[in-house]
Amino acid sequence: MNSDELHVILGAGPLGQAVMRELVKRDKHVTMVNHSGKRPLGMDETVQIIAADLYDPQAVTQVTRTATVVYQCAQPAYTEWPQKFPPLMKSIITGMTGTGATLVMGDNLYMYGNVDGPIHEDLPHNAKGPKGLTRAHIADELSPGPSQRQPARDDWARLRLLRPGSVRILCR
Repeated sequence: MNSDELHVILGAGPLGQAVMRELVKRDKHVTMVNHSGKRPLGMDETVQIIAADLYDPQAVTQVTRTATVVYQCAQPAYTEWPQKFPPLMKSIITGMTGTGATLVMGDNLYMYGNVDGPIHEDLPHNAKGPKGLTRAHIADELSPGPSQRQPARDDWARLRLLRPGSVRILCR
């Protein structure tokens, strides 16, 4: 196992477990974080699992402060995205600020809305429903670019957005 770098996965659901399996294949040191601290069935025994409230920026700092890469795979219940996803992301960004870790956000395509033709990252955000609008808001907050705001702080976490079709596990 490569113990020089720690990969922390926030969330132990299907996406978090898929990321974990890929990292374990690559012989990476992995810690998973979920609310309960309970180990999901079938999880690799070499992976540490810890409990943390990711809505608490201090708890986020505690679990990410020694990480090289943090994979944001946690999400609130699907029906609670509009109310709970923005505060979750704010807490994660605030908690990671100054850690020096790279944040890899497991994203989706909801922000694009209905699209005629191929979907690509240069499309405008055209979501109409509450979940798509929530994802568009989060993507706008996290994606500096010509039409999007730049991160306000120099010590803000480095960020990589992973969306279906362009997903790569970022390992050093």
